Amino acid sequence: MSTAFRRCRSCGARNRLGAKVCYLCGAPFPIPDQKQQVPLQKRGIQRQQQRSISQQREGIMLSSSGLNKPNTRRKATRGWRSPRLFLPLLLVFLVLIVGIGLAVVYLHTNTTGGSVPPLPTPGSARATYTNAQFGYTLVYPTQWYLTTLSNSSMVRVFMKHDPSVPEAVAFEIRCNSNPNQLDAKTYWQQSLTPNSGEIGKGAVTFSSGVSAYAASGQGQTPFTIYTLTHSQVACTILVPETDPANASIVTSTINSFRW
Repeated sequence: MSTAFRRCRSCGARNRLGAKVCYLCGAPFPIPDQKQQVPLQKRGIQRQQQRSISQQREGIMLSSSGLNKPNTRRKATRGWRSPRLFLPLLLVFLVLIVGIGLAVVYLHTNTTGGSVPPLPTPGSARATYTNAQFGYTLVYPTQWYLTTLSNSSMVRVFMKHDPSVPEAVAFEIRCNSNPNQLDAKTYWQQSLTPNSGEIGKGAVTFSSGVSAYAASGQGQTPFTIYTLTHSQVACTILVPETDPANASIVTSTINSFRW
């Protein structure tokens, strides 16, 4: 409710602003001229303009304060997409991929044996090894290196004078007693371990005329194992896979086995 009023100069009564005469005494109110009304109108307009300007300022301040927070969030969420961070992360990712690939290749090479490096091929000179304990002979290249156990139950033949290199092993012969005089296949079957993974191939005959039972398996490298029996003696010849140049010489050496 408005509290503005016009006071009568005659009787002092309060009248509404638009009244032309006093309601109490009837005295007329003077009519204001146009010059006095214009400043009043200007004051009202100025007040309205000031109010609108202050409201606009408050709205701008609220809107600016409200927009700053989403901008900071956008900057925070887009920070990882910045080239300064994206390129180092990409480089680290590529290094990890290459490292994992090299590790897989290394493990695959070590478990499967990989490609066997070439070894020196021996000349034509040969020597004969005789095992009196188990009664067999073998002709092998003189450039190869031969080792035996004290009881002669195992003979290992190396293709060079470096026994510490696994790939240098041409083959090894292990002999044991065979009191039941089992045949080669039966002896191989009974000597198998549960997790050996050996697969029987069948009977073979060496060029020396000796019969054997052949099987294959997988260790550090693929291998072939021959089982031979004679009277109360049983021997196995384990032949690791080697390079093609020496493979034929290994085969001819094994074929020289005689009881």
